[in-house]
Amino acid sequence: MKVFRFVAMLAIAALLWLPLSQPASADAQVCPSATVSPGIPHEVTLQDISNPTQTDFDCFSWQSLVGLSWAATADANGEPDTSIPFGQTGSRGLVVWQTYKNSYAVFPQNNNPNPCPDGTDNCWNTPLAGGENLYATSKSGGFLDGQVEAVPNAWLTDQNGQLTRYEILVNRDEFDFIVEKQLYDGRIQKNYPNKIDMPAGENGGPEGPMELKAAWKIIDDGDKDDYFWTVATIQDTKINPENGYPDPNGQYMTCKGSTDGICDRTVGLVGFHIAHKVKDNPQWVWSTFEHKNNAPIQEKGQQPQVDENITYSYFKKDCGSGDACTKNTNPRDIPIPVTTPNQVTRYLDPDHGGNKILPEPVNDRWHELVHGTPWENYNLISTQWPTDPESGGYCYGGPDYCAKTGCPTPEILANITMETYIQGDNVPDGNLEYASSCIKCHALGALLNGKKADFSYLFSRAKPNFD
Repeated sequence: MKVFRFVAMLAIAALLWLPLSQPASADAQVCPSATVSPGIPHEVTLQDISNPTQTDFDCFSWQSLVGLSWAATADANGEPDTSIPFGQTGSRGLVVWQTYKNSYAVFPQNNNPNPCPDGTDNCWNTPLAGGENLYATSKSGGFLDGQVEAVPNAWLTDQNGQLTRYEILVNRDEFDFIVEKQLYDGRIQKNYPNKIDMPAGENGGPEGPMELKAAWKIIDDGDKDDYFWTVATIQDTKINPENGYPDPNGQYMTCKGSTDGICDRTVGLVGFHIAHKVKDNPQWVWSTFEHKNNAPIQEKGQQPQVDENITYSYFKKDCGSGDACTKNTNPRDIPIPVTTPNQVTRYLDPDHGGNKILPEPVNDRWHELVHGTPWENYNLISTQWPTDPESGGYCYGGPDYCAKTGCPTPEILANITMETYIQGDNVPDGNLEYASSCIKCHALGALLNGKKADFSYLFSRAKPNFD
């Protein structure tokens, strides 16, 4: 049984789409069109159409987060209930993005895949999303009882000794495209004639495809006030109780005493990616958010900027110098057990985009707008976007096997819950080509026949997957 409860939010007596009650200290000239509104922007609003700025894209990111996080209607997926103030979830207990289609629903993991077995007429809304099913402790894996996190494959264990868990979702525009083209079927993909090019979002037109990636940690009841949280059904991993390493014959790590490794746990959101293809940005716009207490900042060549008043989720202040205290390193390489917390900092290299991380004026502006809701505890880390969409790229054959990378900025962008070990400080031979870049990484996304998949890796999940 899946149960959903959320923190009670501040009641709002004013008009629903106006900013929440707030002190007037943030600069209103930052994100001048910002509003607490259920609308998800279809384009990036530029203050000067001839000169796009990082702030334009950061404002777009926050406006998107607010629209996505509005209470969902009771009778349709992906639609906001505009009668409910922002920060509340209504009787359904879900926000809009939680009613998007999970990657497993889009790409059923069997040899007769079909996300719409009863027909396509009302497929998006049937069945209505019942809630979170965190089967994966992976950003990139399938139905796993393993614990890989992201490229390079690894897990992320918080300071309470619990694995971080992940889910991937798509909006209706992307879902409908996949269903219409039958690209959920690996047999169709193998013979697909072209690379994928989904219609971009545009004002007065389509919303454009969106892919969301959420990272969750198990929390206690006392932590609920600080997080956007839910109760999720998780599929656990087995470990050897004596050494803490994965063991298919071991005991369940979290669902102790369970016979099937499935249990309900309260989880709080710690990381959130939004990828949205919109007009003039064919490489998509990549927004990433984190909870404010994840980890301290560590600039290149400096010690971590530790706040003694914060209990970090992924950093131990008095960790020392043992193997378990090796920062930002794949635990498989150290090695340390799954049960050992990972020591994580937010590594910033000012020469490679670190000066564009955590845009304080933008975060301050939006924190005031969403004051009194859990979202004031989340920071935009940054937004990656193509500064020259026609430049750069990877090509492994004809046009259908090519993707332009568009000179993305910031050069390196990592969410410490999803790209923990590829932030730029521990890359092979110091080669920053291995550091996290949303656009450069996803430019490699392909169909099962090798043709480009419009900056998405999801299509490679199609079954059957055989030669």
